[in-house]
Amino acid sequence: NGIIGMADLLISSTLPQAGKDYASTIKNCSQSLLNLINDILDFSKIEARQLDLESSQFDLHETIDQLIIPFAFAAQKKQIQLNYCIEKKVPRLVIGDSYRLQQVINNLINNAIKFTSKGEVSLWVTKEEEVDNKTIIRFAILDTGIGISLDDIDNIFQKFKQADQSTTRRFGGTGLGLAISKQLVELMGGKID
Repeated sequence: NGIIGMADLLISSTLPQAGKDYASTIKNCSQSLLNLINDILDFSKIEARQLDLESSQFDLHETIDQLIIPFAFAAQKKQIQLNYCIEKKVPRLVIGDSYRLQQVINNLINNAIKFTSKGEVSLWVTKEEEVDNKTIIRFAILDTGIGISLDDIDNIFQKFKQADQSTTRRFGGTGLGLAISKQLVELMGGKID
């Protein structure tokens, strides 16, 4: 975090452009390392059954609105369209772990943008049904990216696995994000596919 903060200060300083470019590379590499460390820590906590979920009321609509904002720049940079829609029937106030929900959706949208070179990425939030005084909400991420072959579908939620190993070299990644997302969703009583 200290390295990222100092790199931000350098980028916003009067440093020549070449220096700002170097600082930007330092920041991006540091952010990648921080994300990797956080993924490994989360995965370790989940495996050790030491991850505690919060259960508090939060505004789901506002959470989704705020969650989308950081992705707008990434989508614009790649010249792809980013859409989202929250169905009117989806309740505004819900009880759950907003941080972990955001972590899962962030991961899925990040992957969708990473693997989409043209077209669009969309998030649809819909109310499926109410069962035993609980509302089942569906979060669907759709994209026009490279897709996943039917043979590789079973692998994408396994730790350290990616659908196609050649994509690891081209797009990066550890193969932990979807494994963590799957376990988080299941801890929250949901399912991911």
